Amino acid sequence: MFHPVSIVIMLATGCSSIVARSGTRLWEISSPKEAQYLFGPPIETSRNESTVVESYTTRRKLADDLSATAYVTDFGMSFGFHEPLNLSREMLSSTIERIRGQRVTFTFNEAGDVIACGLPEEGKKWNPQSRGDD
Repeated sequence: MFHPVSIVIMLATGCSSIVARSGTRLWEISSPKEAQYLFGPPIETSRNESTVVESYTTRRKLADDLSATAYVTDFGMSFGFHEPLNLSREMLSSTIERIRGQRVTFTFNEAGDVIACGLPEEGKKWNPQSRGDD
């Protein structure tokens, strides 16, 4: 017979990783039109000689492949015992981000291609040519 705690852990297997990986993938946005379609008009735009930086605010759930990978690793190393804690933490942080909103920035080159994107308040930055976990 299974212990009730083991049943709860088995039911929650991998959910924190799925929650972290779900949402809008910033590194897949490739043009200013796509960014404006997803986030609306920019709240701030700055230009220099070769790039344009646009800032947006959003309440969307943003995907985080690095956290998802960390949750999978933690699941394997702790044999799933940390999963209820990780799921609670991820759900709480997702809820807070959606209530509070987040600032998202995109840097475009002269051709209008995204060369960088990120969350300045959290210090996260992605190169769109990568998968998002660099």
